[in-house]
Amino acid sequence: PDGDVIVYDTGDVIRMDSAGDRTPLANFPEAPFGSFVVLTPGGQSVIFGESTNGGLFEIELGGGVPVEVDNLSFNYDMVFDDEGRGFVSAPAADFVGNEIYLFDNDPGTETPNPSIIVDIPGFSGPVTVDGQGRLYYGTAHFPEDDTTFQKIVRFSREQVDTAVAGSPVSYNDGEVLLSELDGIFDMIFVGDNLFYSDLGFAANEGRI
Repeated sequence: PDGDVIVYDTGDVIRMDSAGDRTPLANFPEAPFGSFVVLTPGGQSVIFGESTNGGLFEIELGGGVPVEVDNLSFNYDMVFDDEGRGFVSAPAADFVGNEIYLFDNDPGTETPNPSIIVDIPGFSGPVTVDGQGRLYYGTAHFPEDDTTFQKIVRFSREQVDTAVAGSPVSYNDGEVLLSELDGIFDMIFVGDNLFYSDLGFAANEGRI
């Protein structure tokens, strides 16, 4: 909220201010492969996702020991909506395609995270929400695996509410906003504007 940036760098979650000064928040000795760092709705902590073991850890902004609060194998991206509901992009349980799951604050694997959006083709892609609570997803296919251009797809708040209530929504029922994109690595809203970065390694040049 104060403009600091929180990043993950080879085992360390770091808070960096506008002057570039760094404050370590947490350390992971085994340096797992990091997926994302997302501010929680209360603004007092972040959720760090790693795809080596599938852990989602809560880390206080004042620093401290990370607490595993959920687990999703090969998690990719996460976003909270204005109701505080968390949505995580990760592969489907059978690793055929991708899904968006509800963050359920349960680190155990005995109770699976509820599926929100299902039938998503390809690998895990980025997620974000807008000020109206609509959920956005960016597809992720590698060029050598799929000739389909990348798309940004939107799901209405009503669809999201239906899914959270227990009836998952199919990716095919989403609204395609943009297509024929080279790749989508990350997405974020700044005000009413959606910014996305592409897969620079796939398109041979990185762009926002």
